[in-house]
Amino acid sequence: MSIWTPKEIRNVVMATAYTHVANRNFAHVARLRFGSDRLHPEAPSSSRDSGQIGARDRNPASLDDFDRSVTALNPKTSSIIEFISIPFSEFIATFLFTFLSNLLGVANEVPLLSISLFEGLLLYMLSIIFGPRSGAHVNPALTLSCFMMGQCRLILGISMIFMQCFGAFFGALLTRAVLSSPSFTDVLHVARILKRERKGSLTDDLLFMASNNAEDFFLESVLSVMYILAYIVPMSTSSNGYATASSTAIAKALTAFIGYRTLGQSTNIARMLANNVMISIFALDDSNWAVFYLYLLAGVLASFAAVVIAKLITFTEQPRNYD
Repeated sequence: MSIWTPKEIRNVVMATAYTHVANRNFAHVARLRFGSDRLHPEAPSSSRDSGQIGARDRNPASLDDFDRSVTALNPKTSSIIEFISIPFSEFIATFLFTFLSNLLGVANEVPLLSISLFEGLLLYMLSIIFGPRSGAHVNPALTLSCFMMGQCRLILGISMIFMQCFGAFFGALLTRAVLSSPSFTDVLHVARILKRERKGSLTDDLLFMASNNAEDFFLESVLSVMYILAYIVPMSTSSNGYATASSTAIAKALTAFIGYRTLGQSTNIARMLANNVMISIFALDDSNWAVFYLYLLAGVLASFAAVVIAKLITFTEQPRNYD
């Protein structure tokens, strides 16, 4: 009968602990993975290592990656720069998303199609750029869902949501900085951000559809669930970052296309909050705040609903490993 060495016993214990924690979905942050080596970050250095019973044989991620993951918020074992870089990535991504999506209002000819299509392409681009660092959520409701799915720590999630709102504010502010006051109002109106009807406008009949608050709330909830599911389900079941980025981009284009004429810029409470602030300051219009609470509530409820549905869909799937 062979006797395990202390090193082999340690490897088995660490592998068991790793599996236990992975099953509880304690992850630092769900990051998009691109490239052929995403499943094999570190290969065994020798045949002896490959024959050992250890965590590297049982899991695609290394123990070093796992150690950094579960202690990411411990100042003694991780760099504060590493922690700050993730919310900062969300700040930059949300800043760019808000600024560029706001400027899509200059597409006066076919706003319904062009805005929805290019919002999807914009989100795909941001996912490729910022996905490997922070997951490129750029949406507080999505970050909340990722936390409930176990793909993001609480403190980190709160920091990401704060930076998303902060980035959206500066994105909306930059929109006003690059446009004159009349152009700023026109662009926000065409993009369905400014929902006040303008007397004598020939485009109002094309841009607006009548709906009450209950209908807006229900549609916002349904579209938000659809958008969140398009992110968290591929993230939970696939290691291909392109699958998650593509699914999210398509869902964003569809939700923007469906909700444009009634909801305007929907399924992103950070962008809506920032734009409402800019409208109140520069367009002197507070009417958008009257129903803001409905969109906020819809986003929160959609996060819970999307997590429940995702759990049912991925019930038999093996938990992913995040570094």
